[in-house]
This record gives sequence, C-alpha cells and structure tokens, in this order.
Amino acid sequence: MGDIEFLLLLLLAAALLIRAAELVSVPYPIVLVLGGLAIAMVPGLPELELAPEVVFLVFLPPLLHAAGWTSDPRRLRIELRALAVLAVALVLATVGAVAVVAHAVVPGMSWEAPSSSGPSSARPTRSRPRPPSRGSAHRPACASSWRARR
Repeated sequence: MGDIEFLLLLLLAAALLIRAAELVSVPYPIVLVLGGLAIAMVPGLPELELAPEVVFLVFLPPLLHAAGWTSDPRRLRIELRALAVLAVALVLATVGAVAVVAHAVVPGMSWEAPSSSGPSSARPTRSRPRPPSRGSAHRPACASSWRARR
C-alpha cells in the first residue's frame, strides 16, 4: 500500500469515526483520538511521520474553523470567566513545569533563568513581527490590509 492510498484510507476512517461520534452523541475529537490510537495499534500498517508544521498548517486550521462555526456565542459568554481562569492557569503551569524541568536537568541553573524561559515556550513563535492592525477590533488584520490596498 502506497502513502497516498494509506492517507486516503485514514481520511475515510476519520469520516466514518466522525459519523459514528454523531450516532452515539459523543464529541468527535474524543472519538477521533481513540480511533487514531486504535489504528496506530494495528500491526502491519505503514509508518507515517508528519512534521509538526504540517499538522499546524494543514490539519489544525480546519478543526478550529469548524469548532468556531459550531460554538455558541452565548455559551462562550457564560463560560468566559472559567475559560479566562483556565487560560491563565495553564500558562502559569507551563511556566512552572519548564522552570522545574530546566532547573532539574541543567546543573547549577538558578530559578530565574528557567522561569523567564517558560513564558517564551508558552507563546507561539513568529519569524517576523506582526504589523499593527489599522482596522477595527472586529475585522482581522488581513481585511484591513486588503482595504488599504484598494
């Protein structure tokens, strides 16, 4: 079985798993993760390696887009406080975990150095700075730059 055929087979499996999730009223990401783990345990299937960049550029945006269209704004507003607390708590937990691991792995490292490197690992990296948006807060930066070119 070639790589293309295997990818098409995985795509078909994902479509079937999403349909199965709808039938049993379980969130589809849970079923996809469990199905992916089950497929990974099947002996004899070809090994497929994906670079993290491919996952972030090809697979994650459609999932986030679909989740954005299906999320209820009223429900998000209701859960805003819990979401904000979790977001801050998870960043602080990442900073703490990076600090503890770096302090344990690198001999003689002070607590200040890994504590300052934790926030840099918790934020996404960009190769160049993002230009300031001239549009309103409701319009994405690409829309404001498109309007500027017109």
